[in-house]
Amino acid sequence: HTREEESHPPLRRVLSALGDSKATPAMVLVFLVVLVFLDILVFIFTASIMLRFSVWTSILWFLLPPLAQPFSMVLGPIFALTEDSRWGRLYASMTIFSVANNVVATVIMVLLLQSQSWMYDLLQLTAVTCIKIAQFICAHIHIDNLDAAYDLSFMNTSQADFLRNIL
Repeated sequence: HTREEESHPPLRRVLSALGDSKATPAMVLVFLVVLVFLDILVFIFTASIMLRFSVWTSILWFLLPPLAQPFSMVLGPIFALTEDSRWGRLYASMTIFSVANNVVATVIMVLLLQSQSWMYDLLQLTAVTCIKIAQFICAHIHIDNLDAAYDLSFMNTSQADFLRNIL
């Protein structure tokens, strides 16, 4: 590692290392789409559990932080279809903020159920948080790929000719 790389924040170093991997942009996009649908599936599952408690707990869970989970569910497919990096950055932000929804859901389930299911609830929180973090990382890798493709579109020569002229 160079001194410049060590000065970056830890998350930037992780994203940089993952961005330098051998994953093609198509693989990242497919993985992102799978994670988006998995996130929607988990949201529907959690919503069905929350609606069994009461409407008020469901509304509280749905609105904390303000509509992050619904925005994340809508912006995921929009970003995957349009491949616009601005939508992607908004989607990544909403995805990471929606982790708070899962924390609220877990606290509500543990407090209201007060049974032996707290281990299951914590396992669900861990799994959903891992899905959200993976979505966040994949979204940023895909955004970097889109930005690189956009920058390369302004080149008049091919990459091979460009590198040959530099070297």
